[in-house]
Amino acid sequence: MCMLASPNSLGDVLMSALLKSLCFALVLAPIVVMAAPEVPAMPTTPTAPAVPAKPAMPSTPSMPTMPAKPAMPSTPAMPAATSAIDINSADATQLESLPGIGPAKAKAIVDYRTQNGPFQSAADLEKVPGIGPKTMEQLAPLIMVKPTVPSMPAVPGVKK
Repeated sequence: MCMLASPNSLGDVLMSALLKSLCFALVLAPIVVMAAPEVPAMPTTPTAPAVPAKPAMPSTPSMPTMPAKPAMPSTPAMPAATSAIDINSADATQLESLPGIGPAKAKAIVDYRTQNGPFQSAADLEKVPGIGPKTMEQLAPLIMVKPTVPSMPAVPGVKK
C-alpha cells in the first residue's frame, strides 16, 4: 500500500503528493482500462497514386480524382438460419425458391403434405417422390419444421 511518513519540509510535501497521485493512478489504471469501450480498428483505404500536375485548359475544369474503394468480401449465397423455410407452411412458390426444387417437386411436396399431414422433421422430405439424399444435402441448411402445437378439444358451451 502507498504509505508515507508525515512530511517535514516542502520537498517532502511535494514528494508525498506525487507518490499519492502515482499510487492513485496505479490503482485506477486497471479499472479504467477494463471499463473503456473497445473501438474497432478503422480499415485503411488505398489512395490514388500521385499524378503529375498538368496545366489546366481554361475551357475544361479539372475534376479531382477519388481514391478507389476497397472490394467488399463476398458473402455466401446461403440464407441465414433465421430465414429457413418451414416446409409445413410454405406454399409452392416459396418451395420453388429452394435449390433443386422446381414447380413439379414443389407441387409434389404440397400434395404429400396435404395427403399425409405435416412433416415431423426435415428428413421426412425424402419421403416425397423425386427428393433423394443429394437434394436433401442441398436443402438441409435451408429448411426447417416448426413444432406444431396440438389443438385443444372443443369445450361445450365455450365459444372461440
